[in-house]
Amino acid sequence: MDWSYLKHIIQNNDAFVVTSHIGLDGDAVGSAVALDSYLKRCGKKSVIITQDPIPEVLRFIVNGNETYTADQKNLAEIIKKCDVAFVVDVSKYDHVGETAWQLIQAFSKHVVCIDHHRCDEPLGDYAYIDTTASSVGILLYDLFTAYDPSLIDIPIASALYTTILTDTGNFKFSNTNPHAYKVAGELLQKNINHSAICQAIHENYSWSRFGLLHETLGTLTKEADGKIAWMKITQAALEKTHATFEDSDGFVDIPRTISHVEVSILFREIDNQTTRATFRSKNYVEVNKLAGGFGGGGHARAAGATLNCPIDEAVIKVINQTKGFLHYA
Repeated sequence: MDWSYLKHIIQNNDAFVVTSHIGLDGDAVGSAVALDSYLKRCGKKSVIITQDPIPEVLRFIVNGNETYTADQKNLAEIIKKCDVAFVVDVSKYDHVGETAWQLIQAFSKHVVCIDHHRCDEPLGDYAYIDTTASSVGILLYDLFTAYDPSLIDIPIASALYTTILTDTGNFKFSNTNPHAYKVAGELLQKNINHSAICQAIHENYSWSRFGLLHETLGTLTKEADGKIAWMKITQAALEKTHATFEDSDGFVDIPRTISHVEVSILFREIDNQTTRATFRSKNYVEVNKLAGGFGGGGHARAAGATLNCPIDEAVIKVINQTKGFLHYA
């Protein structure tokens, strides 16, 4: 990818804001923190704003960076001082979150999108999209090495490494490719603490998470002769276990480990009229197209969508559509 224009953007502007999608994950947070830190290492001013708070399990990579949520007071005044907004790991404006996107549109002179999701009409003034990249963190690593690799310190390398681990499922997912291994190896040469990062991501869960997992596994249901497996999380289950949706990170991957399951779906009841569906597939169903039918998107093997209907209604709609995708495949 030709990074020359983006290098020009960095060189010729002084103040930046970095944001990502709602429902923050490892690639979103790691990419935002890495880019924010790198800009500061370049002598620039930069802040991170997100619609949602950064999940507790990912706060270890924030490393003192300034982070704001879209509902904080005086945020407009902060963004007014910024020349450029970087939007990472998201290429559709409605996935940024309404409040954050309105602020960015209103007060940033330029909006630059860096992403690895398929998108016909990416947001912003400039878009750098590579669907072959395993994570946005890999794209940023390529940008940083093209600009000035000496500025990649241990905190930046750790944040980038987190994006690769989380978006490849520890190198298990089908988006794992030689470049992902190459970048991971080069980041390890920066003396990052691989064990500490893995422990922070995978061995730092709350008791509430396991209470919620117990409740969620009780809803496990198979469809289409076991090719589809789905679970649901209701508000009642959250209240019973004193958990949050943050505690359910990774639940959708569990049914995919069952033999002969092709599509795994997790339904989450946001409220009485809103349901979030998260999709995973194993071999051939392109769940980004499945999610796209409900206004969502993502990758061929990992995607999501929000449905404006009660959870039980959403289950019926989505399962019926999924069966059609199995037949088509």
